[in-house]
Amino acid sequence: MKWLFGKKFTSPPPHVDADLCAYGDTIKDHPLFLGIEKFGVYCNVTLDLKGCYDTPYTYPDAPHPEALVEYGSPNANKAFHLGHLRNLLIGDCFSNMLEFLGCEVERVSLVNDRGLDVFKALSVYREADVRKPQNMKWDKFVGMCYTGYESEGRSDAHDLQKLWERGDSKTCREHQELVEQVFLGHLQTMDLLEMSEMDYVFESEVYKDGVKIVKTRDDVFTTEDDGSISFKGEKTVLRADGTSLYITQDIGVAVQRSGKPCYYVVASPQTHHFKTLFSIMESLENSFEGIHLSYGMVELPDGKMKSRLGRVVEVDELFEDMLTEAQPRMWNKNRYSAYPVVIAALKFHLLDFTLKSSIRFDPDEALAYEGRTGPYVLYTIARLDSLLEKMSLGEYDGQAEGYERDLVLRLLEWPDVFDKISPHRITGWLFRVCKSFNTFYGNTKFVAHEREEALAALFQRLRTELALGMSLLGCKVPEKVKL
Repeated sequence: MKWLFGKKFTSPPPHVDADLCAYGDTIKDHPLFLGIEKFGVYCNVTLDLKGCYDTPYTYPDAPHPEALVEYGSPNANKAFHLGHLRNLLIGDCFSNMLEFLGCEVERVSLVNDRGLDVFKALSVYREADVRKPQNMKWDKFVGMCYTGYESEGRSDAHDLQKLWERGDSKTCREHQELVEQVFLGHLQTMDLLEMSEMDYVFESEVYKDGVKIVKTRDDVFTTEDDGSISFKGEKTVLRADGTSLYITQDIGVAVQRSGKPCYYVVASPQTHHFKTLFSIMESLENSFEGIHLSYGMVELPDGKMKSRLGRVVEVDELFEDMLTEAQPRMWNKNRYSAYPVVIAALKFHLLDFTLKSSIRFDPDEALAYEGRTGPYVLYTIARLDSLLEKMSLGEYDGQAEGYERDLVLRLLEWPDVFDKISPHRITGWLFRVCKSFNTFYGNTKFVAHEREEALAALFQRLRTELALGMSLLGCKVPEKVKL
């Protein structure tokens, strides 16, 4: 509960205790400290628990007054898979945490509608005998076209890309149709997952800005003997045939984003790409501030996902499978009632890792009502709702001992979650405080308890803060949870 005393103790144990003991002489008069007793490098602290409980929370300052967070940013050649989902959830939760601390956040998805993979899908999509099955989403169908390009041994994608960049009317028309269909499918998946609203920028609308920069800034970029343009002779930024690369449009977009910090939520294999981009922006002497929010990959049990080989777990299908699994467990067996459970399971599980960690997603583990899961948090909220229906509400008295004291101390750790903006800190706090409550619940009879009104006040606050934590993960908690 470092927030209570205006000091952060960042040393690892046991040094944090030594820090606290050394600091004790200056805080012994703090109204919330009833005593501090030293034992070597350790110390025991006695707190005014009621005073701590009643003290309004104070949070760290936001790292910036405003920021842009780019996430999602899918290729317009396939449906969302688990890797996309982790990206979306990290970006959404990271933005939520920034906003909670008072930062004004601009959420942006840069849609890749002009990369080579899009034209690989277009190569198959444009064939007259290729037809979408009636009940298949367009983004899934286009993904099948993309996979078909590799399996059929085609090699015309780059030619199609050149035709499109040169403005060939037939190619441009077919390309626009494909992109619109895939984008609609992506929006449907975003709506299914109850994702936050964001702005969308299409690469096809901005890549020429980057082309212009690399062609005109010969003080930074070099024209090679083959006609390509490079940065320091190491990174090609424009091909010899005049077609652009990912880095090309990233340069143009970054120039437009000068003036506010820009977070890029992109998986760790692109670390070198962003180091190069930021180095280019520094050479351009631009005021751009870029931050790569890198994260680990999502893997299948037998290895990495590979879209071009069709070895992916698509989000739409995964959601439906998990919904089918969750429905029989609901009290009313209703499929719609299972939606919040599946959303909580997906979001909690994929966010419950440090960003650098790679993940092997286990839907059965994610859906469990026991352990470190989203359904476990919802189950705890449902238990609280059931208790609060039966208990009389009063004011909390702070007379906590044993399991109740442990619960209050866990509850009061909430502001410390924001010492570092990372989603797994929220999931960790949610699990710890739910575990403390359920231990208290399993050892206490609350209805007709002599302190029933005080305990009801504690539970009401706990319920409110659990719902807040879940909302920052992107999970909407119903006014009353019944599982």
